[in-house]
Amino acid sequence: MCRERKNSSFSKPGWSILFDEYIKFNKPYIKVGAVVGIGGLKKVLYNSFMILSKRKLRVCNTEEEAINFLVAETKSFGLVD
Repeated sequence: MCRERKNSSFSKPGWSILFDEYIKFNKPYIKVGAVVGIGGLKKVLYNSFMILSKRKLRVCNTEEEAINFLVAETKSFGLVD
């Protein structure tokens, strides 16, 4: 999964929605994912959510980095050759 969050704002309702979306609704279906372009305090909070949820959703600096991470992780699940 690769999701773009351009122009997102830092607010409690926004992070609550993000947390609910990733954690509650798709946990059984999403094994690995990447988010591009989160920095600063947002990155710290996002990584904290991922640690608490035991999810493997990495913050990447570029789309290329995200794609490489996703390809490597998908290979480890045996989904691609």
